[in-house]
Amino acid sequence: MTKEINKEGPTILRYEEMKQLLYSEKDPITSQLMSEAFMRVFYRWLSGKGLPVCDFDGRFYMEIMQEFCSNHYLLRKILAGEGEDLAWGPEEDQP
Repeated sequence: MTKEINKEGPTILRYEEMKQLLYSEKDPITSQLMSEAFMRVFYRWLSGKGLPVCDFDGRFYMEIMQEFCSNHYLLRKILAGEGEDLAWGPEEDQP
C-alpha cells in the first residue's frame, strides 16, 4: 500500500491511487463533487484537527464518493428534500 501524508499521526493510505481515481473521472458533475470531498479531507488533514484515530484508506474513500456522486438521480432526490424515502442499497437507488 502506498503511504503518504503523515503529520505525526494517522496516514492516508493509497493517496496516489486516490488522486488517480479522482483525475480519471470523466463526468464533470461527479468529478466536481469528488474534488470537493477530496479537498475537504486534504485540508482537514493538513490542519491536523480532528484526524482519524487510525490510518485512512484514501482510495477506498474516493471509490465510495465516486459511487455516491455519480448517482445523479439519488442526488437530485436528496437535494429536492425527498431523500428520506430512498432505499439504502445502491442497487435500489435508481428507478
